[in-house]
Amino acid sequence: FPIDSMIAAIFGTLLALATTAGAASLAGETSLVLPPGATATRIEWSSCGDVATQICPISNISVSPEPVVAGRKVDIKVFCEAKSETKSGEIEAQVFIGPIKIDTEKDSYCKVTKCPAPAGRRLSEIVHVVPKEAPKGTAVTIHTEAKDEDKVIWCNVIHFTLG
Repeated sequence: FPIDSMIAAIFGTLLALATTAGAASLAGETSLVLPPGATATRIEWSSCGDVATQICPISNISVSPEPVVAGRKVDIKVFCEAKSETKSGEIEAQVFIGPIKIDTEKDSYCKVTKCPAPAGRRLSEIVHVVPKEAPKGTAVTIHTEAKDEDKVIWCNVIHFTLG
């Protein structure tokens, strides 16, 4: 190939990757676009349960750092649109390394979201520490549900691979 053709091919590939990443972000996924030969991890999330009956259905989730690294904190920000006020609640997070559940964490909803939380846009900030024993390349899943007594506030599942 002449050099101009190679540059055009590389640019076209990067543009296709960037377009795919942009479309994925709209679907609730975060992707990294890196030069050829580089490696990247992909963070995917989805809502779970019956979103129509949830108090605050999730509109977006951000995870940092990216890539997530074993032995370090991972900050998760959950954005949602509340239909009504929430005065209290509990969050339960189940952490899986590969197919094995390694931890269940419980905390007050009001520790991650200022309560009483009014109707409208909300932000919940959650911090997890990924076990340092988990090797690079390991798949991690975090299933988190926030509840106010018997009503689900929000529910999500996050998947990523350790970098």
